[in-house]
Amino acid sequence: MMITIFENLLLSIKVLNKKIQVIKVEANTSRLIKELINFEVKIDPEDYGIDLHDYLRKNIKIPSNLKKKYFPHKIYLDLSEFKKALRLGKELYELAILSENMFYQWVSLNNQAIIFSNLDKNDQAIEYYIRAIEIADSIKDKMARATSLGSLATIYEIKGEYSKSLELYKTILDIDKKNDNKPGLVFDYHNLAILYYKWERYSLALNYSQKALEISEELGDIRKKAYILIDQGNILLKNKKFKVALKKYIEASKISENLSMWKVLVISYTSIGLYFHYLNDLYKAIEYYMKAIDIQKQKGFKSDMSSTYLNLGGIFEKIRDFNKALIYYNEALKIVKILGLEKGFTAEKIKEAISRISLQRINRDKLILSNF
Repeated sequence: MMITIFENLLLSIKVLNKKIQVIKVEANTSRLIKELINFEVKIDPEDYGIDLHDYLRKNIKIPSNLKKKYFPHKIYLDLSEFKKALRLGKELYELAILSENMFYQWVSLNNQAIIFSNLDKNDQAIEYYIRAIEIADSIKDKMARATSLGSLATIYEIKGEYSKSLELYKTILDIDKKNDNKPGLVFDYHNLAILYYKWERYSLALNYSQKALEISEELGDIRKKAYILIDQGNILLKNKKFKVALKKYIEASKISENLSMWKVLVISYTSIGLYFHYLNDLYKAIEYYMKAIDIQKQKGFKSDMSSTYLNLGGIFEKIRDFNKALIYYNEALKIVKILGLEKGFTAEKIKEAISRISLQRINRDKLILSNF
């Protein structure tokens, strides 16, 4: 009687009895299965074979030149590689003009506006959003119009023109509700949450933020979820719900790091730093501020860097390490000067801090001398 491979395997296991053993079995899995199952029908691979090249020719469409230009542009934009994205965005616009493709003209202008916004060039961003809105109106694309209007409202908010911003947000919310535009509704609710947060109406802010989070999770939009989590953390921190706020920040930082969302990761680290700063855990705050600084230096996020240096200066001033405090305050002032914002509110805060530190150092030196 011939013993099969499978029976041999069972016999080997039986011999072990109840002993605890780890064994390695080298066997042809397909032969094992063949011995276990009685196949009545033999399958001929030729009956199911296809010519792959023939299938691809018939079923896969070659992308247009516009799409070939758009895809790398969008990838660079999502990776925050703004210079490369801007170059390809301009080339996409030129190609869309030659092709007389109004939709891709809108895409290019809208995305270039996003890039200018990320590069802290808000006046140029406004100019490009307005041009994008004009094209969206000309092709009667309500979704495109709502998208550009929402982004324009955000820029006005950054510039402190809140009444313009709120008016636009409400207009867009109505459009997106009528069109059941769920991705648009995520942005609308999130933007309203931020606006109400700035007005210190925290219950309304949290309500709108939660609506945005629920829809983003429904859509599987993890990138947008990271932004929303940070804003929820900020709202919860104001309501003194510290542990929940920290969880939101940490979750946002993990998403941002996994998706290489460097600007959002900086915001996450800075938010965690501010959290520990608020709770007076100063050395933990320094740790997260320095993490933010490392990315800001690497990626050239200068406007964000000035704020982080200012926060670091504040901590070292608090622990009376005036030399380090002055170093960070001066670094912050240097960046503000490079950006041409010497007359702004941040610059004034930095100058006041430097004057305060200088006075404290003079007083400290006088005290030391008086003890001799």
